[in-house]
Amino acid sequence: MTRYHAANRFQTRLAASVNESQILFIVESASGCPEVPFKLTVGTEIVDVIGVVGNVFTVQRGAEGTTPQSHPQGSLVQNRWTAGTYEDLWDDVDDLRDNMEAHVADFEAHLEDKTPHDVPRASVYHSLNQSIPNNTWTTLSFDSEHFDSENIHDSSDATKLICKTAGTYLIIGYVSFGVSSTGVRGARLLRNGGITGEVVINAPINAYAGVLISRVINLSVNNYIQMAAYQTSGGALDVGSSQTVLSMVKVG
Repeated sequence: MTRYHAANRFQTRLAASVNESQILFIVESASGCPEVPFKLTVGTEIVDVIGVVGNVFTVQRGAEGTTPQSHPQGSLVQNRWTAGTYEDLWDDVDDLRDNMEAHVADFEAHLEDKTPHDVPRASVYHSLNQSIPNNTWTTLSFDSEHFDSENIHDSSDATKLICKTAGTYLIIGYVSFGVSSTGVRGARLLRNGGITGEVVINAPINAYAGVLISRVINLSVNNYIQMAAYQTSGGALDVGSSQTVLSMVKVG
């Protein structure tokens, strides 16, 4: 459907008369006219303007079922709201309503769908605090699961999340350190024992330190992910139990 443009209160007059078959309208001024295409009313005839060069309009005659007529010089030419514009608008509204109703129906069907959506995913934590020695990267262990869709969490090595379905994964880790204002705090993500991401921050003053790290990683079957923690408080420092989490979900 053609989108017609409009301009508030645009009107002009014919600078030369036209007969019922002419397609060039010479007007006194085209200043302020809409972007083509747009509609003009002259007398009882509606025309579609499809081109503007200077003060010359190229038109298609007899739009919206009106009859092409001769119009004398000086005839008023106006960009006005027409019945066709109104009908086109309502057709667009009807199409929009139909599309929205279809989307709502799809969404409601999705809500009613009880079929499990088995996206490979796991999220693990440790039920107890873990002690991290000073100035030593320490791989974290996880003995509890928020969820695990396909035994990703390794029962024989609780430090590992093992890929069971190849693809692209979003890996998110969070390490919550105990209170100490000294040194730095860090978190690493490891893939097959090699560093794939690292974040190190300065310790906050008299507050718990949380280090968030995330990566999007391509994994093959049996590739594994681990997370390590690091701190330089000058002595051992605990990382929180349920607050320290490692998660992965397949995104591609």
